[in-house]
Amino acid sequence: MSTYNPCPPDSELWVKPNIHPCKRQHADITDFHSDYVDLLNTVQRHTQCSTKYCLRFDPVKEDLQCRFKYPFDLCEKTTLVFEPVHTKDKTTQFKAKIITKRNDSRVNNHQRIQLQGWRANCDIQVVIDHHKCVEYLSKYAAKGEPRSPLLTDTFNSVINNTHCKLEPQKAMKKIIMKTIGQRDFSAQETMHLLLSLKLYSTTFTVLPVSLNGSRRLKSNVADTSLPCTTDSLLDIYANRGKFQNDFPDIHNLNFADFVAKFKIVKGKLVHQSQNIVPKIFPNYSPNPKGENYSLYCKYQLLKYKPWHTCQNNVWNSTEPNADIYIKAWHDFLCSPSAQIQVPNWEQKLQNVMQNIELETDNEHSHFETEKIQEEWMILSDFHNSTSLSDTTTGFANSLQYWQLQSDNYTQKQISEMPNWINAQKTSFQKQDQLFQGVNINLFSDEQRLAYDIITTHSNKIKPKEPLRLIINGVAGTGKSYLINGVYNHLKDKCIVTATTGKASYNINGVTVHSLLRLPINSTTQKDLSGQALSRIQERLRGIDYLLIDEYSMLGQTTMGWIDRRCKQATGMQEILFGGISVILIGDPAQLPPVGDKPLYHSKPSTATGQQGYCAYQMFVHVVILSVNQRVIGSDHDQNLFRELLLIKTTKRRNDTR
Repeated sequence: MSTYNPCPPDSELWVKPNIHPCKRQHADITDFHSDYVDLLNTVQRHTQCSTKYCLRFDPVKEDLQCRFKYPFDLCEKTTLVFEPVHTKDKTTQFKAKIITKRNDSRVNNHQRIQLQGWRANCDIQVVIDHHKCVEYLSKYAAKGEPRSPLLTDTFNSVINNTHCKLEPQKAMKKIIMKTIGQRDFSAQETMHLLLSLKLYSTTFTVLPVSLNGSRRLKSNVADTSLPCTTDSLLDIYANRGKFQNDFPDIHNLNFADFVAKFKIVKGKLVHQSQNIVPKIFPNYSPNPKGENYSLYCKYQLLKYKPWHTCQNNVWNSTEPNADIYIKAWHDFLCSPSAQIQVPNWEQKLQNVMQNIELETDNEHSHFETEKIQEEWMILSDFHNSTSLSDTTTGFANSLQYWQLQSDNYTQKQISEMPNWINAQKTSFQKQDQLFQGVNINLFSDEQRLAYDIITTHSNKIKPKEPLRLIINGVAGTGKSYLINGVYNHLKDKCIVTATTGKASYNINGVTVHSLLRLPINSTTQKDLSGQALSRIQERLRGIDYLLIDEYSMLGQTTMGWIDRRCKQATGMQEILFGGISVILIGDPAQLPPVGDKPLYHSKPSTATGQQGYCAYQMFVHVVILSVNQRVIGSDHDQNLFRELLLIKTTKRRNDTR
């Protein structure tokens, strides 16, 4: 190891090479001494100190000092010095330290062969004794580094990908779980690990206790007639009667209470310390349907039912088996003693009674199902028995039906079916077509009013204010028929959508979620970019009108995302819906939004919901369709049917308010 520089830069004899020495190939080096000097002066010197890397405030010197101790004092020859070491017993001890010959205050410790082979910065230390070894390891394991951004990044990643409606406890749980797996080790924790110190301390001690009665072997037993094992806690508990004179109430204690209160010290029973917490094992699932439920009953009896002399007394000295364990545990739970001995007695007893009732019901379930059938079961049996003559009546085994159908295809065809379905979905192209049979002359006055508002607006010359229109109407008032007429007039200038797949199919449209790529969970709640944004911009190119059917299922958050997506697609961030006219069609008394607040709710839950609520307030034009187009007769029955529909709708609307 050396700290000597043959040609330090301060001597002004060294000239910086044109090619950095780290970029040289070994075969191109002709002068290895010059190469060594170039490596020393380019990669092996601590040239500058800065607060971002090595300068730290020294409270003793009240100034910034380099944590690597640069610049070092120059030394004419290598010497060995001894420094005193602080010890616990206050005795005087020393550790050795080598101070090497040094003519450059900023050159680092190095070894020439290693440096020219590694061709990069390296640090080497001479380890003389164990003190130096511990010091070297501790310095590099716990050295000060710039503040780590890991915890901040972990916090931001969880918060940014967490829905605002998520409970704070769940968000904090995610942060803690991520911190455990991705974290930095502190200097204090590293030193505890190196010195084998405890990382935590507790106010109690866990005492493991086995219910299997394992015993500890004695060492150096001279008398072979004596037992070679010590008594287990189960043995001591079984013979606790000999301690009854000192502890009169010990006879009524169960095993769990006994190990928590007493211990054996030199053959005598004494009180356990207060900070002892027994951990009794093994533990099995209390599920009555589990394969180890009998063992659960056995060990519950050993823990909570007082017994003496031997374990068989717990189950009344009968030959033990699974049924005996279960019956003895159930009988004990029903006894008055269990109320005192068993923790959570009421809950455990209730679980047992529910299981007994369930087993009793299952014994009669087959007989009852044969006698009692609901209407849909009878209709299903009738359909299956008439559609397939070679199957049994009732069609009990549904798997048999699919087996019969699969016989019509080869195994290769069956395996290719999923790929065929995906291929059909990919290659399918929806054919745009006009809705035939829409006669606007048959429109009611309300339908004609809504139609005229839309067509008049479409005929205006741009620039013009976007249309915000709501068309309300109960079932049968001709909303779908009106949509068809509007589409035939606007054609390529509009897109017809709905909030559900079935509703969009009925009007030959698409769902608003698929059209605008609306987020459906918290992980996708972000603005579009890249190809996704390009596709939605292409879809809305030239579109002036967006029709949304069944808008009662449209929530405030979804409306807010519709506004954001339209603004992204058109680039008009300052105009509502990006300047696209939006027409809402539906019945507000129909199904409400799922997992979201209705548009009219005055207290939005999120910022996006607030955006959707404000957008809904801008719909100032409303047309209500009141004429039922499906039931247009004038006889008594048709009038009565219309009144019943109106009463039902009115009641539903009142219930939603």
